[in-house]
Amino acid sequence: MHRTYISAVLEELDRAPAQTSVELNSGERWKLTKGGILVVRDHYSVLPERDPEQNPAWKSKERRKYTSQAAWEREPEIVDEAGGGEGMYSERHNLGCATGVAQIC
Repeated sequence: MHRTYISAVLEELDRAPAQTSVELNSGERWKLTKGGILVVRDHYSVLPERDPEQNPAWKSKERRKYTSQAAWEREPEIVDEAGGGEGMYSERHNLGCATGVAQIC
């Protein structure tokens, strides 16, 4: 990335209110915290081999590693609000046991 471009983005962040993010490229966002710390968030699709439009098989294969949709959205998709209301360990409870009592399997 060109130095003057980065300087321009940093200047834009300096003028913006704290916590305002700026998208550099598709999937790459920068922001400054209230304390002046630079935070860079890179989505997996920034990498060509992980871009779903160029390589849809990667996303399908990677998604299988996560136990819930909320876990997938929280981590690779970087959705901060994901998982609200989801029961902890909900995918591991077995309510069909012979005793009728919920058990962790």
